[in-house]
Amino acid sequence: MTSLRANTILSVVLSMAVMAGCAKAEPDLPTFDPLDKVQASEGWKVGRNIAVSPGEKTPRAHHVQAIASGLHDVDFETPPTALVPVAPSCTVSHPGMGGGKYMLLGKGWAKFYLMESPDFPGIQAFNNSAANEAAKIRIDKELGNKRKNSFQDSLKVNSITSNMNMQDVFITETDKSVFVVLAGEGLYNFNMKPDVKLSGVLVYSNTDRAAVAGVPDHVNVEFVSKTHPATKSCWTRIQARPDASWREAKSRARDRNSRYSALKPHWKKFQSRVRKDIGLVPDENVVSVNRTDHFLIGPPPVTYEGRIPYVAFGGKTIRYMTADHARFGSPDDNAAYGQSVLDQYYAAHLKAGQKTGLQP
Repeated sequence: MTSLRANTILSVVLSMAVMAGCAKAEPDLPTFDPLDKVQASEGWKVGRNIAVSPGEKTPRAHHVQAIASGLHDVDFETPPTALVPVAPSCTVSHPGMGGGKYMLLGKGWAKFYLMESPDFPGIQAFNNSAANEAAKIRIDKELGNKRKNSFQDSLKVNSITSNMNMQDVFITETDKSVFVVLAGEGLYNFNMKPDVKLSGVLVYSNTDRAAVAGVPDHVNVEFVSKTHPATKSCWTRIQARPDASWREAKSRARDRNSRYSALKPHWKKFQSRVRKDIGLVPDENVVSVNRTDHFLIGPPPVTYEGRIPYVAFGGKTIRYMTADHARFGSPDDNAAYGQSVLDQYYAAHLKAGQKTGLQP
């Protein structure tokens, strides 16, 4: 009798536990371990739908669905409220000693995480010098002139008519003010809890194609670019942190000519540059990955109600590195616009070439 009663109570307790677990689980929340989507290579590669946050040795991984809400009904059509140019500068504002400093390094994937073949609007920004160079490349190819690096040439031409890749930065840290350093080009889309105290954003970019969306107007956003005339004289190479993911390279670390050994000094030099600009960023506040779409600063929400409403562009201000051309539109519209600018420079070079007897 006692045994039967004990078994009955145990069954009830287990049923309640299962029901409680079901109540907490959201229907759109995957059940697999998000770390399964983080691959160790020469720089962590993170699968789609996963956000990474600082970890002591390995980046912490989180399902994006556990951080943000409204992901299945994202409005990409509503344009941003404004496109605001920001001039890059070698002198950046030091945030002081207080608060937390975070550094996020990583290239973005080309696809948006919930869609296989996205065709959503985005921002395109480029300078006349880039269009002029692309037109020269086109003329040279038609004339049969050999160039040193055809791969780099193709990147220059394609960058004129392509949208920026977008990476999301989720911030839930509310206990202290947050200063964020971003290293890499593209559009960084900020989604934050209402009580986040963001003190500043600094973007180091290898190109002129960098922008920030969703940062409040009163928060300072600054850019330093390798290619922009205003900052290339003070440029320091961006280098990801060679860490535990660099297995093959690290195994050859004793070889002074190995890639791992060669890149460690560049990482230390970039660290020194960041420290000079904004002060020390603790190692535990650095996320260094080769490929990812999403970053998280702070703890993931514990309830569905605590998740951050996801917003793509609508109602946001986009601040971009100063460019001669910046526009928001569909990929086809942006490509057509970029091609029209490229064609103008091509026609000008063609006309000049015809005058000198050189023509394709």
